[in-house]
Amino acid sequence: MALLRLLQQPSRCLGPVSRLITQRSVRQARKPQATIAQKLKHARQSLTRHSGVDSRWLVAPDHHLSWQRLILRPLAFSFAVAGGSLVAGSFINVYLQKYHPTLRRDWQRKTRNAIYRVLPPSIGQYAVAWLAQPAHTQFAHMVVALNVLVFGLWKVPALTSMMHFHFLHAPMSGRLSGMIGSFVSHKQFWHLAFNSIAFVSFVPTVYYSLGGMAPTAGFCMASGVMASSASLLFSMATRSITPGLGLSGVVFALFGFTTCLVPDTKLNIIFFPFFTFTAEQALVAVLLFDTVGMIFRFSSLGHAAHMGGTLFGYFFAQHHASIMKQLNKFSYQVLN
Repeated sequence: MALLRLLQQPSRCLGPVSRLITQRSVRQARKPQATIAQKLKHARQSLTRHSGVDSRWLVAPDHHLSWQRLILRPLAFSFAVAGGSLVAGSFINVYLQKYHPTLRRDWQRKTRNAIYRVLPPSIGQYAVAWLAQPAHTQFAHMVVALNVLVFGLWKVPALTSMMHFHFLHAPMSGRLSGMIGSFVSHKQFWHLAFNSIAFVSFVPTVYYSLGGMAPTAGFCMASGVMASSASLLFSMATRSITPGLGLSGVVFALFGFTTCLVPDTKLNIIFFPFFTFTAEQALVAVLLFDTVGMIFRFSSLGHAAHMGGTLFGYFFAQHHASIMKQLNKFSYQVLN
């Protein structure tokens, strides 16, 4: 009789079942987000417990664990910085050409005179020799000097917390400063040395193709944040909390730019100078290596950042003439 009454009133029978299905659906829909949040929370607690350091530099606080803060905000920031850097580089270059065409020569002359007055001849001769270097070499040396300075700051114990927060890109932290500070930051000397040598090697083509120091600096800034964005997207896709740092994203962007314009350029490895290959061959090898590295994750290298920088530099080089033409035209209109 009880069964007959339930069948005669299906709402009483199906109501609890439908509620149970609804509750399970809601729990299943919430499960992926809860899993990510729990993983990040566990990683933060484990880091604090085992190393005794402030883990906020690696993983964002619980109330910041949202897709808007971890993905959308950093991506919007990186595109704004990239676009603003390219526009600013073009504007500064046009301004100097229009209003201060002899600025570099005047600066060299005044600096040379100051060196002779202040420094002893044994030291001053090296400074004067540096002033006589081509503009692209001076630019490359200044970027390397900035990286050396940041490398030195990592060795100061009192600055460790600040360096972790602002000179390390931790994708799950939601911080924006690390997307810029990380690509002038190195903790190991060999990392700094390799990136510096490669940077100096690839700068000339980019420098003279873009037309000066300011546009090249803008391109380096844009390629750096684009490489950080690629690393961010890959980390989110794989739920990785591994941080990254180094100039390699910018170096690979310079490499991609150079390969696009002069694919037959001969390259070699520093330890094997007798083994030469073309830039185009190196590009294919690099993309394959980074693709395999992203799939199997067999090394701690920033494969996503390397690939992001390479592709950005290559595709930017394909359209750099029209892009710089439009940017310079806009700058002239603003100045007029």
